[in-house]
Amino acid sequence: MACYEENVKIAAMDEYSSFCSTSMIAPFVDSENSFAYINKQINKRMSETYKALIEQVHPNSLGYTMMGEAVVRDLISRI
Repeated sequence: MACYEENVKIAAMDEYSSFCSTSMIAPFVDSENSFAYINKQINKRMSETYKALIEQVHPNSLGYTMMGEAVVRDLISRI
């Protein structure tokens, strides 16, 4: 949220306000399934796996799709 608020301030600055805006997309991205993950074995004696996030910065293809849909919704609401 802090990052979004800073982006709002920057977009409102005189030198950017004529061509910049921001969109709140975080609520529309599934934070459990839209980031890079691997199926990690529970332990060496079991074949079952669980979804282990690699990191929560770069989305996977599903995450990029969700972000794109959020931006399109925001653009349409501004028309």
